Amino acid sequence: MEELLMFLARGLVTNKDCVKVKIDKPLDDGTVNYKICVDEADVGRIIGKKGRIAKALRRIVRASDVKKGTKSLVQIGENDNNKNCVE
Repeated sequence: MEELLMFLARGLVTNKDCVKVKIDKPLDDGTVNYKICVDEADVGRIIGKKGRIAKALRRIVRASDVKKGTKSLVQIGENDNNKNCVE
């Protein structure tokens, strides 16, 4: 799933080198948290008008979760000098 999110995010942004997908530790209920980090200028491209692109990315992950029987969260943020995602 990490590779798919990376591929989709790189296709949407202008600064492809700043795209990172991080996976946090699973929560107590087994939910996996994915963070998509992009350049500050590209956050709007990933979110889209009225959040349509962000919703579509979450739907793709949710469709995979239904098939696997797992739960996931997708968060979108900006790189903080390529260190961490902003929450």
